[in-house]
Amino acid sequence: MDSYQNYINSLSENDDPNMFGLNDNAQKTYMMKITKESLESILLLEPQEATAASSGSNKATTLINEVLARLPPVIKKNEDRKTADAIDICLLQESVRFNKLITYIEKTLK
Repeated sequence: MDSYQNYINSLSENDDPNMFGLNDNAQKTYMMKITKESLESILLLEPQEATAASSGSNKATTLINEVLARLPPVIKKNEDRKTADAIDICLLQESVRFNKLITYIEKTLK
């Protein structure tokens, strides 16, 4: 019995999407959905009618402000380089995605 429990405990908590015939973007989509649901739940905790006295102590507003304060700045593109190898192109593409994500998070939380 102990060997079964040890085997079960050794299994990963997060299943690879490929196990179910899904591509790698399925995990990203799932995580985005969970994040959106979490933020919506936080916003539901906010009182519908906030007074000036209670708005400072509002936990949801405080949490949102903390997240906004910890957001990294967008990555600036380096225009000085004339040639680009494969890694530069990959980094450029990822920085564009990162900038879109940061901009979307800022816009959503404000």
